Amino acid sequence: MEQRRPLRDAAAFSGITLGLSYLVFWGPLALMGIPAISFVANIRGPIWAIVLFLMGGFVPSAVAFILAGSLKGQGGCGRFSGAVFSSALGCAGTSR
Repeated sequence: MEQRRPLRDAAAFSGITLGLSYLVFWGPLALMGIPAISFVANIRGPIWAIVLFLMGGFVPSAVAFILAGSLKGQGGCGRFSGAVFSSALGCAGTSR
């Protein structure tokens, strides 16, 4: 039987998510001073900067699916997505 370690799992999720978001996607844009997109000042940067900015926003979801798959197998991703969609949409999940 697998031993649950929620603190370790939460630390791994936080570390990977923050590391990818800030060091790979958003950090280089901020350090180089490249604008991505602004809805307030009507400033728009190059398309690659906008793509990096948007990809950085999806990192938490991607890391959650990758960790669920690696820790629990392919069934873990199904249970995870079933729990997310059943609670968010108010319908019964089919992958339980």
